Amino acid sequence: MCSDERLKELFNGNEDIVKCFSKINAYEFEYKPEALRLYNGTKGVDEGTNVGVMAQELEANPLTENIVTEDENGYKNIEVGKLAATDAAVLSDVCKRLIAIEEKLGIRNGE
Repeated sequence: MCSDERLKELFNGNEDIVKCFSKINAYEFEYKPEALRLYNGTKGVDEGTNVGVMAQELEANPLTENIVTEDENGYKNIEVGKLAATDAAVLSDVCKRLIAIEEKLGIRNGE
């Protein structure tokens, strides 16, 4: 994933990224037999319990819509590198908000 600032045009959308990201649900799930037949051992598909998100929810969210692709079988996939970069950006914003709250409450010493 290319991330050099010299190759990016920066802008801020009208959406609050934390609020946008908070609309994505986390799920505990097991893959159906069809998924195991098609992808077992690839694309993150394996037996047992997993935790994750749903591609359709990411695709419907303006913050993460470009993270979803469709494979040769017509099933939706998540580009995990792009999702990780988005996660890092959201986490950075959450950390800044937390520090501001702690400072306002006098919990933080300005470290």
